[in-house]
Amino acid sequence: MTDGQKVLLGMAIEPDIAAEAERRRGDRTDLATSGPNGPEVAGYGMTRDQVAEKVGINSGSTYRRHKDLLDQLANEPDGPQLLQHVASGDWDMDDVRGVS
Repeated sequence: MTDGQKVLLGMAIEPDIAAEAERRRGDRTDLATSGPNGPEVAGYGMTRDQVAEKVGINSGSTYRRHKDLLDQLANEPDGPQLLQHVASGDWDMDDVRGVS
């Protein structure tokens, strides 16, 4: 899989991982800390880091940067067609940077 495909997969599973983190945290404020990119649960790490690990991207910050680029691409007038290039593996993140 290309990094672009991994990020698309990560974007698909991220809501489930975030929901699980919320479920674990519940109302316990002693578990929640605020990281530089949002809340995290002590002992588990931020959602973006968990997603990155599950899809095989080297870091949560890399996942977030790539996700931001794909979000920009999706907002282009022909975004869905452009994302198809990423989903099929024809384009990787360097190609996306050239368009965004």
